Amino acid sequence: MKYILGMDTSCYTTSLAGVGLDGEVLFSRQLLLSVPGGKRGLQQSEALFQHVKNIPKVTSGLRQALPDGEIAAVCASTRPRRSESSYMPVFLVGHHFGHAVSDLTHAPFYKTSHQENHIMAGLSSAKGPDSDRFLALHLSGGTTEMLDVVHIPFGFQIQRVGRTQDLHAGQLVDR
Repeated sequence: MKYILGMDTSCYTTSLAGVGLDGEVLFSRQLLLSVPGGKRGLQQSEALFQHVKNIPKVTSGLRQALPDGEIAAVCASTRPRRSESSYMPVFLVGHHFGHAVSDLTHAPFYKTSHQENHIMAGLSSAKGPDSDRFLALHLSGGTTEMLDVVHIPFGFQIQRVGRTQDLHAGQLVDR
């Protein structure tokens, strides 16, 4: 069975999933990063270090779950948003691990953004909408935004149409 291996290494979670070519989630594993009590988050260097340690933990069980599986493609979030200026070191772990898996398996490697992953996860779990253009409420870490989203080949065209300026609800959701 062919599947797409997807990974995301955000400021809060190390995530890995195997998704069939029909969109069915075949394997999914997430590990929260350890944030000391009383702290609001982690420095990028500490989060990156935890991701490096978590990769073997999230990949554990993948071969047992998909013994006859063949990686058809690899996809990883490489930045927070689809923008050249969007950068956070934590995404380097997933980016480089994904690229290495791609090289080893000869499967194509696709870059995506953390924001696009959230949107795609919402579409998958909600089974819609049946339109290529829609509004999305994005709650993630330091982000609470209303987005105008257009589905394009290999991702989304996203325009922010609103946001909060107070404590971000996304921090509560991610914690």
